[in-house]
Amino acid sequence: MYEYRCVLSCAQIELLTVDKPVVNYGSGKKDKGGKPKRPTRKDVEEAKRKWEEKYKDGKKPVLDLSGFKIKTKQ
Repeated sequence: MYEYRCVLSCAQIELLTVDKPVVNYGSGKKDKGGKPKRPTRKDVEEAKRKWEEKYKDGKKPVLDLSGFKIKTKQ
Protein backbone atom coordinates (compact mmCIF):
# COMPACT_ATOMS: atom_id res chain seq x y z
CA MET A 1 0.00 0.00 0.00
CA TYR A 2 2.92 2.35 0.58
CA GLU A 3 3.85 2.30 -3.10
CA TYR A 4 0.22 2.79 -4.12
CA ARG A 5 -0.35 5.71 -1.76
CA CYS A 6 3.03 7.43 -1.72
CA VAL A 7 4.98 6.51 -4.85
CA LEU A 8 2.54 6.27 -7.75
CA SER A 9 1.16 9.42 -9.34
CA CYS A 10 -2.54 9.87 -10.00
CA ALA A 11 -1.92 9.23 -13.70
CA GLN A 12 -0.18 5.91 -12.94
CA ILE A 13 -3.01 4.82 -10.67
CA GLU A 14 -5.51 5.70 -13.38
CA LEU A 15 -3.55 3.59 -15.88
CA LEU A 16 -3.70 0.65 -13.48
CA THR A 17 -7.48 0.84 -13.47
CA VAL A 18 -8.14 1.44 -17.18
CA ASP A 19 -5.27 -0.33 -18.93
CA LYS A 20 -7.01 -3.55 -19.90
CA PRO A 21 -7.69 -5.21 -23.23
CA VAL A 22 -11.06 -4.67 -24.83
CA VAL A 23 -12.45 -7.65 -26.70
CA ASN A 24 -15.42 -7.04 -28.94
CA TYR A 25 -16.86 -10.22 -30.38
CA GLY A 26 -19.07 -9.87 -33.43
CA SER A 27 -22.37 -11.71 -33.62
CA GLY A 28 -22.00 -12.67 -37.28
CA LYS A 29 -24.86 -10.34 -38.15
CA LYS A 30 -24.46 -7.10 -40.07
CA ASP A 31 -26.33 -3.82 -39.77
CA LYS A 32 -27.61 -1.74 -42.69
CA GLY A 33 -24.18 -0.16 -43.22
CA GLY A 34 -22.43 -3.52 -43.45
CA LYS A 35 -20.75 -3.15 -40.07
CA PRO A 36 -20.78 -6.17 -37.72
CA LYS A 37 -23.43 -5.88 -35.02
CA ARG A 38 -22.55 -6.44 -31.40
CA PRO A 39 -24.28 -9.43 -29.80
CA THR A 40 -27.43 -8.69 -27.85
CA ARG A 41 -28.11 -9.85 -24.32
CA LYS A 42 -30.33 -12.58 -25.74
CA ASP A 43 -27.47 -13.82 -27.97
CA VAL A 44 -25.07 -13.94 -25.01
CA GLU A 45 -27.56 -15.76 -22.78
CA GLU A 46 -28.28 -18.30 -25.53
CA ALA A 47 -24.54 -18.95 -26.03
CA LYS A 48 -24.14 -19.35 -22.25
CA ARG A 49 -27.04 -21.80 -22.12
CA LYS A 50 -25.54 -23.87 -24.96
CA TRP A 51 -22.12 -23.89 -23.24
CA GLU A 52 -23.60 -25.01 -19.92
CA GLU A 53 -25.67 -27.71 -21.65
CA LYS A 54 -22.63 -29.02 -23.53
CA TYR A 55 -20.35 -29.16 -20.48
CA LYS A 56 -22.87 -29.90 -17.71
CA ASP A 57 -21.47 -33.40 -17.04
CA GLY A 58 -18.12 -31.96 -15.95
CA LYS A 59 -16.03 -32.76 -19.00
CA LYS A 60 -13.51 -30.08 -19.85
CA PRO A 61 -13.35 -28.34 -23.22
CA VAL A 62 -10.37 -29.16 -25.42
CA LEU A 63 -8.75 -26.16 -27.10
CA ASP A 64 -6.71 -26.78 -30.24
CA LEU A 65 -4.42 -23.88 -31.10
CA SER A 66 -2.47 -25.68 -33.82
CA GLY A 67 -3.95 -23.43 -36.54
CA PHE A 68 -3.47 -20.21 -34.58
CA LYS A 69 -1.22 -17.68 -36.28
CA ILE A 70 0.00 -14.34 -35.02
CA LYS A 71 -0.02 -11.69 -37.71
CA THR A 72 2.75 -9.13 -37.59
CA LYS A 73 2.84 -5.80 -39.34
CA GLN A 74 5.67 -5.46 -41.80
